[in-house]
Amino acid sequence: MVISLFYPIKRIFVLLTVSLFLFKSTTAQSPGIVENNSGSIKDTSEVKKIVNVDSVRQHALSKYDSAVEVGSGIQRQKDMGEWIHSVFNKKKDTVIYSEKPDTDMHFSVLPGAGYTLQTGFAVVLGINLSYCNDTARNIKVSRMTTSFTYTQYNQTILPFQADIWTKGNRWNHITDLRYMNYPSPIYGLGGKTDPNIGYTINFSQIRIHQSVLKSVSKNLYVGLGYFYDHFYNIKVVDSLAHRVEQRIARELGTTETASGIAFRAMYDSRLNQINPLEGLYSSVTYRTSEKALGSDNNWQSIQIDTRAFFKFPSNSGNVLAFWMFDWLTTHG
Repeated sequence: MVISLFYPIKRIFVLLTVSLFLFKSTTAQSPGIVENNSGSIKDTSEVKKIVNVDSVRQHALSKYDSAVEVGSGIQRQKDMGEWIHSVFNKKKDTVIYSEKPDTDMHFSVLPGAGYTLQTGFAVVLGINLSYCNDTARNIKVSRMTTSFTYTQYNQTILPFQADIWTKGNRWNHITDLRYMNYPSPIYGLGGKTDPNIGYTINFSQIRIHQSVLKSVSKNLYVGLGYFYDHFYNIKVVDSLAHRVEQRIARELGTTETASGIAFRAMYDSRLNQINPLEGLYSSVTYRTSEKALGSDNNWQSIQIDTRAFFKFPSNSGNVLAFWMFDWLTTHG
């Protein structure tokens, strides 16, 4: 039996998130015209990029997918840094982007803080690298992302994720590496749960997920992956009755490993996965965990991840996003 730390047995989790992002934008001149701080107008033989130096995060995004055509002009979204800059600095250059992406690498570092019931207060330092492997208009943005998170409850989270597209979007390499040290409450094991009785346990996790997908049609990909998850140093943190502590330790054990092949099918019409303005993403992953490959138990599961993005209204830079996530254990 797989412990509830790793997979809730015979349950379906469905997450439907509806997010409405309203972005303020600046309107640029028509391509070929640039207005500078002095107010003078000059013609250019090609569209030039003029970027506010304090817009670190937006600079890391794909420039061509962050520009929105509105009427006869072009709008580019503002991030929070640019909005703050515009409040205190009324003189700023008009931002004009080429319709074609470049192959430059865009790097950003962003600190942050937040709060959830599971983590309490948390501080995070995020690092992002994005670029394009081709200058074709429909090339997808490749990205590498990592962060370090430390929380009020002494939890440590260190992920590394990469989504790399080759020239012509022919291949997609997806990497998900993760280390976690995560004290957290549980409310029973498997189907034996009681929301009124919780225990705090601590565990560490190492995750290695690697997939390679090949294009079989426009925006449609199929491929294989290898998924490895190892939980270790599993132990009860709370002071409990000796009998209860022994029972939890016996059912949890001190380690749990899952290792196996994953079969993946994906449809992705987004050009910019970091900051999509429109498009559809849907991924179905059938994962097997086999003792022959190092798992503690044999089991299989299916993950379905679907996200949709729409301009709302259609002629604006506002984005309406939907997200549905299903995780089903089919055997084990």
